[in-house]
Amino acid sequence: MSETRLGRIVLVGTDRRGRSAVLADGVSGVSITRPSGAVVHEIWRQQSLPVVAASVASDLEDAGEMAPLPPREGVSVRLFTLPPEVAPSVPVLNRSAAMHVATVVSGRALLVLEASEVLLEAGDSFVIPGSLHAWRNPFDETAVMVSTVLALSSPPATGR
Repeated sequence: MSETRLGRIVLVGTDRRGRSAVLADGVSGVSITRPSGAVVHEIWRQQSLPVVAASVASDLEDAGEMAPLPPREGVSVRLFTLPPEVAPSVPVLNRSAAMHVATVVSGRALLVLEASEVLLEAGDSFVIPGSLHAWRNPFDETAVMVSTVLALSSPPATGR
């Protein structure tokens, strides 16, 4: 199993002289490791949209703990790392009051839905608008996905 390298976050803005400049340079330390070994790492959280340029640096500094849902009026960008399964298991379907728009960056994974499973490979993108789903990785390499997460205006409909 390979370990995902958490890259730097370089925040660009305007300095006191009005020039484009680096305002912050570092690694966000906000991560959650799930019992399956999957890791969700929050790259960025913007508290509200549209973005006010002056508030961008404070959103990076105020990252703190990762909430399960994105800010109600904002957005989260997350890195999802799914290691290979140690032993086959029955995935537990879950849903959240969030829309995930994501792309598989490397590896392969199975998106498990109530009606089917979908193989997703590097370069594939998907949208999950609060639907019941789970993930499986029966392959030999870790799957890595980057996801933009937005709050839904109303809770997802229940299918069960």
